[in-house]
Amino acid sequence: MDISFRKLATPVAAIMLAAFCGVRAEAALPENLIVERLGEERGFPSGTITALYRDRAGFLWVGSREGLALWDGYSIRGFEHEVGNEASLPDNSIRVLYEDRAGRLWVGTNTGGLARLDRTNGKFEVLRHDPADPTSLSHDSVYAIAECPDGSLWVGTQEGLNRLDPKTRKFERLTANASDPSSLPHDYVYALKLDRQGRLWIATVGGGVAWIDPVSRRITRVPFRRDPGAPEPDRFTFAIAEDPAGTLWFGTQGDLYRFDAADGALHHVALPELAPGKDVPIITSIAVEARGVLWISTWNRGLVAYDPASRTSRGYRHDPARTESLAADRLSCVFIDTAGDAWAGTWGSGINRFNTGGDLFRTILEKGPGSTGGLLDAIASGTLGSPASLSANLLRIARRFAASH
Repeated sequence: MDISFRKLATPVAAIMLAAFCGVRAEAALPENLIVERLGEERGFPSGTITALYRDRAGFLWVGSREGLALWDGYSIRGFEHEVGNEASLPDNSIRVLYEDRAGRLWVGTNTGGLARLDRTNGKFEVLRHDPADPTSLSHDSVYAIAECPDGSLWVGTQEGLNRLDPKTRKFERLTANASDPSSLPHDYVYALKLDRQGRLWIATVGGGVAWIDPVSRRITRVPFRRDPGAPEPDRFTFAIAEDPAGTLWFGTQGDLYRFDAADGALHHVALPELAPGKDVPIITSIAVEARGVLWISTWNRGLVAYDPASRTSRGYRHDPARTESLAADRLSCVFIDTAGDAWAGTWGSGINRFNTGGDLFRTILEKGPGSTGGLLDAIASGTLGSPASLSANLLRIARRFAASH
């Protein structure tokens, strides 16, 4: 038997044995995260990461303040703005990345409008604001992108919401009107999310939350429920997520909110990690794992994990004494891939990657005898991810065992 195969086969057997030897399964929220830091030394254009996206082929797209990068796990290909080249990236400062159902990559930029990458030749089609054309993009600062079932692309900008007709390449604009409650609550659209019911949710900076029927264009503003003792509603909204149960979550510049379909309002969720302090814990994005746990990236407070089922939360911060902690507490984005790995973009310290189950190797193989649970419990509880990601996580554990023996 090949020695490398033997090294991998041994821990796999040990892992299966652990299932029957009472090795305790991982808790819902890990005590610590084992973070891998990926920075400019890997070839990424900048340590200031503004957007992350893993496409259907498994490639990681990285938006930064210094351009766009594609990482296949081995090498990096960069895309930058070239003066005089209209087919290049229109602006090096990236706001958002999005892949549509046809596999086309869309890039929202800070000052260069909306761009679509032709992956066959590396050229960009650029759609920008034209003051003389009311069917052009309403503003060149693009923050959010979402696709609807009819193939239309909805684009949130600093000045209004836009619907792009994929056939005509023309935009329909929707803007705020203080005297019209059926209009957008604010023009500054920061995040978009199409839910499983077909509603397009809109997070605005200054006007709170609304949703639109993409077919009728009817907009419904969502109120905040004023519970006794709850803080003054925060209408600076930056993040939207939908969990496996269909519950919608919203992040503001200091609080987490849950949408309650029963009364059609946003309910404040108090988390100690977001309590008022010297700094403002702006929620920059929310990612949801298969078990329903929310992973919340913040500006100033690192990561916060929240389990709605148990109503427990835990914060994860940069620790100078731990090289495997978060590289920074200012995070711009977070997403979770199909293997259960989370990727967080930091402001100045590159990309941080970790498994949402914590340190699975220590959890499954290093717990002492006499404890309850084991690998089968970890699989059943979802600690090792979904069935699609289970084999990848088992292999990761096996490789770590091989490397340490």
